[in-house]
Amino acid sequence: KGLEALIGGPTIRNAVNDALDLSDTIAKGLEVSEAYLRGYADADLLARRGRDEAAARAFEAFAAGAPRGPLAARALMAVAELKSGLGRWAEAAAVCRRVAREYRESAMAPEARMRAAVLFEERLGQFQEAVRDYEALMADYPGSPQVEEARQRLRRLQARIRG
Repeated sequence: KGLEALIGGPTIRNAVNDALDLSDTIAKGLEVSEAYLRGYADADLLARRGRDEAAARAFEAFAAGAPRGPLAARALMAVAELKSGLGRWAEAAAVCRRVAREYRESAMAPEARMRAAVLFEERLGQFQEAVRDYEALMADYPGSPQVEEARQRLRRLQARIRG
């Protein structure tokens, strides 16, 4: 039972998710320096240690240092997640929109649109902004796995707005 809990626990799941995420970079054969990967890993370690403010700053600096690097969009999404966890929802939504705008071709862009919309809807109560992001997600990424959820959320939100 102890080994099963360890293998199925959050630490292992995080490690597996990280490996899968970074395998995309490796699979594409992108040449990145050890220092580049270390910069991302250092920011990630701060986040894992619960040093959210420092981690957000480190991820922001990482993305600013190599804005076209293969992990820049992922680093900014980490910033959004950290800011959201800190209750800084407007900042998190702004970062998500930045990812969607500046990294349109990234696999992170549809998720960024969805997160922005959910933040506007659920945390900020800015329903028209949420509508804007749901609609943009459906228009810009019609094949995205998030489209069906966005469509359902949009319908509910529009009904709520109409009252």
